[in-house]
Amino acid sequence: MLNNYGHIVVFNSTKGGFVNRAERFFTRSDYNHTSITIPAVLGVESHISATWKVVTEPISHFMNDESEWYKMYYPVGFSTNQLIEVLSRVYNEFSGETYGFFQLLWFMYRWLMECWPFRMNMKHGSNWFPSGPICSEICWYYIKYLCEMQPKRMQAVEAKLNEWAPDAFSPADCVEMMEEFPGIFFKVNEHWGTV
Repeated sequence: MLNNYGHIVVFNSTKGGFVNRAERFFTRSDYNHTSITIPAVLGVESHISATWKVVTEPISHFMNDESEWYKMYYPVGFSTNQLIEVLSRVYNEFSGETYGFFQLLWFMYRWLMECWPFRMNMKHGSNWFPSGPICSEICWYYIKYLCEMQPKRMQAVEAKLNEWAPDAFSPADCVEMMEEFPGIFFKVNEHWGTV
């Protein structure tokens, strides 16, 4: 049975205007945001999300908007206690941190270096502005902490995850990594919005 928390959600958010369009363009992806679902807060299904700050908010802000596109992946094979421990660690480490806006400049550079004529692999490149996490960086750590819970079972996932530096991990990279391991990251839901 799947818990109603612990999911990694990737979004194509139609909100945010220029920034969201730029994120999709410079990562060559349909996705511009990620979050992680957590146990209900005061009975309300919630998620950890990095927007202006790393916050906990009702996930319905996204899920009930018909214009939002998203996919939800659930990490299978973890006990409730393991998920709670990892989610608590993520929450304690990142909650309240200011979003790393300047990290977006590095993703523009990555885009340029990965395009012709350079065609460089920039996954391992460290972001020039490491202060302040971005949404997909928090997902990188969430997956890393899951790997630490079951190192033998998650060995191949951890090897794949380590192809990226944490602050060089985009929402598109997150989707790529999870779809390579469908037996571990089960796609629970997919919703393509109206816009």
